Amino acid sequence: PSNTPTFTPSPTPTFTPATTDAVPPTPVGPAEFCMGPSPITFAGLPAGLIVNDQVNGVSIRAENDRSGHPDLAVIFDSSNPTGGDVDLGTPNEDFGGPGIGDGGRSGQEGENNAALGNLLIIAENDVDANNDGLIDDPDDEAAGGRLYFQFNSPQDITSIYVVDVESGGGVVRAFDEDGSLITSVNIASVGDNGVQEVFLDVEGAHWLEVEFATSGGVYGLCPTSNDPPSGAPYEENPRVDHGLQALYTFNEGNGNTIYDVSGVGTAMNLVIADPGQIQWIDGGLDVNGATLIATEGAATKLINAVSWNSAFTFEAWVVPPASPAAANAVIAALAQDSTDRNFSLWQQDNRYHMALKTSATSISGLPALSSPEDSVEAKLVQLVFTRDAAGEERIYIDGVPVANATIDGLITNWDNSFRLTIANDLTGNSVWDGQYHLMAIYNRALSLGEIYQNLDAGVYDANIGTPIVMESNPTALVADGHSTSHLSLTVQDIAGNPIANKLVSFQTTLGSISPVTVTTDAQGHAEAVLTAGLQLGRAKVTALTDVSRGTVYVNIVEGASTVVYPDAGSTLQYLAPDGNGSTRIEIPAGSVGTETSLHYAAMTTVNAWQPDFVFGGRGFSLDAYQNGQPLDHFVFDQPIRVTIQYTEDEAEGLNEDELILPFWDGELWIDAATSCTPTSVYDRDPENNTFSVEICHLTEFSMFGLPTTGSFLLYLPGTVQNSSGGHVPDAGRTLYLPGIAR
Repeated sequence: PSNTPTFTPSPTPTFTPATTDAVPPTPVGPAEFCMGPSPITFAGLPAGLIVNDQVNGVSIRAENDRSGHPDLAVIFDSSNPTGGDVDLGTPNEDFGGPGIGDGGRSGQEGENNAALGNLLIIAENDVDANNDGLIDDPDDEAAGGRLYFQFNSPQDITSIYVVDVESGGGVVRAFDEDGSLITSVNIASVGDNGVQEVFLDVEGAHWLEVEFATSGGVYGLCPTSNDPPSGAPYEENPRVDHGLQALYTFNEGNGNTIYDVSGVGTAMNLVIADPGQIQWIDGGLDVNGATLIATEGAATKLINAVSWNSAFTFEAWVVPPASPAAANAVIAALAQDSTDRNFSLWQQDNRYHMALKTSATSISGLPALSSPEDSVEAKLVQLVFTRDAAGEERIYIDGVPVANATIDGLITNWDNSFRLTIANDLTGNSVWDGQYHLMAIYNRALSLGEIYQNLDAGVYDANIGTPIVMESNPTALVADGHSTSHLSLTVQDIAGNPIANKLVSFQTTLGSISPVTVTTDAQGHAEAVLTAGLQLGRAKVTALTDVSRGTVYVNIVEGASTVVYPDAGSTLQYLAPDGNGSTRIEIPAGSVGTETSLHYAAMTTVNAWQPDFVFGGRGFSLDAYQNGQPLDHFVFDQPIRVTIQYTEDEAEGLNEDELILPFWDGELWIDAATSCTPTSVYDRDPENNTFSVEICHLTEFSMFGLPTTGSFLLYLPGTVQNSSGGHVPDAGRTLYLPGIAR
């Protein structure tokens, strides 16, 4: 049940991100830009501003493709480029401007001949050292991502203008009110500093998605009407859900179980050992005395997810006691006790403290990050702790940053046996006797804008339904018009009980789904199939009921396929588009008992990775199909051989005699040689720049690098290059990831 608290949230914070009044569209830019109607641009907004609803009738957000980097749409002043990003400058230096890049020079396809002023970019960082609400040094994300423009009323859009779209190009997608794709138009790569108009000629668009493979910025949108979009914005999930691992709303109202309603993985429900020490209140839980409130087993999904990214956010809406029952009263912990913990958040008199264990801290997570004296008030507050992959830790109270520090190390040493507890630790000696109203845990650092999004959503969580649990297999499809992914979902109530005979409808941003509506069976289960089209991108697949929703993402990518027959061998080869090597897969006769189609899908993102490695931007998945249907846990009757070819430049600084290729088993990256029994032996040929290994089952393969003193450039699976030319050390730990010489 959902109940509304009887009290109100704390007053508006004393610090808020910089904002301006909504900006009316202003005709600017080159003479031919948006002839007739007034464009939607970002003129009049300060550089570094986090953009969400400052443009009339348009809601804007961003997704960043680099783990640990913020999902923020930010203003970039192209007349005064920051972040060393002169390729976003306008006009080009050939026309007296600050812009530098061959793509924008005079006579080029992307000739950059006019001062455009403000651009909208996907932010590379969210550093705001002076707390003025503006990003100090705006720069666009080199790993790419997506900008979303959601209109309050349908719009007819003729075109958009983009700047500095480099290798890989991009795509613009338009969607209708139901989330169905109207049109999809590729963005060409015109090179550094180039400016181009992308023609859409779309009618009735409710939202646009602009995806960049690497860098890029949006200058403006050209609607056919002079009137800005009007009406109320379409309803979105009011809270941030990207990276969410656990969510507790404390709306149960009775019983001894607090349910994890995140819909992510296996639910980490909390069990109250002594219900006599708590009281259910409207929209919350009031702890009155000592009791153990903990997961029944290890918080495995949380430990793994946080370790992959080496990043973490803990958010709690609580009413703290004026004088806690214990000297060090634990609000939440993943720990054995105060001396051995993965993390612990506690209240000590009028201060909050967070200790999080890394490879550079003590086993207890010290040094801790602490809020200032007198920062605890006995009222409902949003308390947030974040740690990003670079080690920057912050504490926020009601959106106000009150403490920050850089604490070295990586989250590589968390004990995987620890249970999650609240209101105490496992010793029972750290009682926190306050109220809980909402708690969320993420495996990434939320940005300031996202913290404000959750703050604005408030603790009135009647709109937080139990999510639909949904999975896709495989998670990457070849864009060939017929590859399919099996969608499986379960609809359940807050206690995890299946809901039968529930009507579920599907939406997708790419490809097609059949059937588009299903009804759950007695176990609350239903299935559908996503079929890839010819368009590359990431399909966002949403399942909806009248009260809940669930989402999965499926990459639709370049690739190759071959048909394997029982009595004949086959070879599948994929050549990288940039010409930097290839992947060759040899399937001998007798490997399959039934005619099987083998698909190689080149991937640019992966599900998760070890925290002390950087994903190199290349990977692939291998999937088998029979009768057009993907097969789960497919195993070959005989080993197949995967051969990676690389270049001398790519292998510079590496011991080529020790390259390995790991695979993803659902929880860890494991040496692919171990997928066969007995374990396969690597065949490495440094003279011809190849290495190969026999594997026995199919899954996802990817490449990573180990960041030490320098940055890393990664190319083919199994190849990594240190930018300083040095060998990549194994740092005394087991390496599960592709491309690591060990």
